[in-house]
Amino acid sequence: MSDEAVRLVPEESSFHALQGDIAMAENRTAEAIDHYADAITRDSQFFYNHLQVGLAHLKRNERDSAETHLDASVDLFATADARHALGTLAEAQGDLQGAIEHYNIASSSDNAAGRTAQGAMVRLDLPQNPGRYLQVATATDAQGQLIVQISNPTGVTVANLGMAVRFYDSQGTVRETNRVMNQALQPGQRVQLATGLGPFSSANSYQVELQNARIITD
Repeated sequence: MSDEAVRLVPEESSFHALQGDIAMAENRTAEAIDHYADAITRDSQFFYNHLQVGLAHLKRNERDSAETHLDASVDLFATADARHALGTLAEAQGDLQGAIEHYNIASSSDNAAGRTAQGAMVRLDLPQNPGRYLQVATATDAQGQLIVQISNPTGVTVANLGMAVRFYDSQGTVRETNRVMNQALQPGQRVQLATGLGPFSSANSYQVELQNARIITD
């Protein structure tokens, strides 16, 4: 059907793109690239043509060509699929900060690419910035000693949580000490850590900051 459409209306770019989509679905990637190139020749301002040929090049590990077309796609219309793919390319090239930025943008979309990008961003960024992803609550016990509660709303298991606790001593001087929670914290789990610090009379007397963590992979 798509071949007949191209024969009847050869200048319609969407028919060539459709041929590319069919070839991609059947893992005929090189042929798909040719069809998408034909689509771009007829309409270079449609983001989808660049997106699809970029994804096809990425599938063949042709990174330079993939990046060129994915960038062109984003310039025309930014999609989670393109941003996720660009994040994948940046990560493969060792540009972790660039990968995180692409994944972060993609993760704002509630589709498959956005959800995959969210997981990739957490995997790369959480070990250095656990406070962005884990939830911290503090309280004091009956003796006024500090208790830290950490919740894990992410989809990964973390351990070796390092935290800094800053507080005022009896002379009003700011002190800092560190605590490590070695216990594995699974997705959806919440734990409490007795710091042994205190007594504190007010929540304004201390500050807790998560500084690093380790992601446990299967």
